Amino acid sequence: MNQLHNALTATGIPITGISIGRKDDRLTWRIDFAPDATDEQKSQAAQIVAAFDVAAVEAEEAILLARMEADAAEEQQAKIDAQIQADLNMTPAEVNSTVDTLFAGFTGPQRTFLKRLVRMVLAEARKVLR
Repeated sequence: MNQLHNALTATGIPITGISIGRKDDRLTWRIDFAPDATDEQKSQAAQIVAAFDVAAVEAEEAILLARMEADAAEEQQAKIDAQIQADLNMTPAEVNSTVDTLFAGFTGPQRTFLKRLVRMVLAEARKVLR
């Protein structure tokens, strides 16, 4: 738990690391003190550990994770929206090139049909989305 590590180091307690075994059993927690840690600093660290609120930290982490997921979803939606706008702005030449590239295995008449179809769909989509 970075928060516990930060709480200890913020008070100037010299530590080299911490280990949290089971969150619900503080007897499984260990603080590795630097050689120069005093008994007073070790006592202060024990008080910090005793007062450390695991539930509050987990709640903060859950909120942060939810925000990160929401931000990622928003970013993904922005990319989709940008692609839709780019597609809506395609010129007839770009439609032709895209269909020719994506459907190279189709016959000429099939690609011609798709090009007309894409232009019709884009024309209607522009009316709705702009």
